[in-house]
Amino acid sequence: MSKILHVEDEGSWRDFVRRALADHQIDSAASPDEALHYLQGEAPYDLALVDLNLVQPGDLLGGEILDLLRSRYPSTRRIVVTGSPPGGSLRANIFERYEVEEIIIKGQLTLPDLRRVVEGALDQKMWGVPQDVKLRKSELKQRFRDWQRSQARLMNDKMREAEGHLRDIEKQHGQSRRRAQEALSAVQAQRDLFESDCSTIAELLDGVVVMKDVVKALEELERVEERYTERVPSQQAVQRDFRAR
Repeated sequence: MSKILHVEDEGSWRDFVRRALADHQIDSAASPDEALHYLQGEAPYDLALVDLNLVQPGDLLGGEILDLLRSRYPSTRRIVVTGSPPGGSLRANIFERYEVEEIIIKGQLTLPDLRRVVEGALDQKMWGVPQDVKLRKSELKQRFRDWQRSQARLMNDKMREAEGHLRDIEKQHGQSRRRAQEALSAVQAQRDLFESDCSTIAELLDGVVVMKDVVKALEELERVEERYTERVPSQQAVQRDFRAR
């Protein structure tokens, strides 16, 4: 069990983190003053999850807590929490200024995702990873998450279309029904492969410790992105192909 400080003004997100990390000791602070109160304790925290904006958008009050942690409690691992992905130089500035392990985007992570990030930050084997590698890893993770969400929506749309097409001809017999069933099976197989590919990429990203690992993960993501761009046809194209047979 690790001792974790969570600084967050949104009650729903504090509850989410407590549920996700129920096997750890979580001290939840709703304000900078409350966070400072917790930090007066004797034992330092193993990890701090800190929202950058604690009162209003752009106030960066959480940054003051991160600055304090970095200077006074350097052994405490730090993770930034924010409502939207920081782009370009802003992400790099956060990693450089606060020496964080990762940036968490609210609403984009499931409970298992959050646990994976926290466990990675607490893993002593990962503590020697250079900040430039952490930054590149974080950028690549964000790219992967964006692609994964977009591709998952496409897969779900194709599944609904294939299921609807099968329902439309459910009472028919012969080749039309067989082809609709084949189309649905093909989409299901694509979704299974997609989930397998996503698991592989996630494992590669979790294991990044040097720049060579970043390159390997990037190459795999680009290979998968290209394959799905080339091989995942629209449902309309599938139906046209069947009609042409």
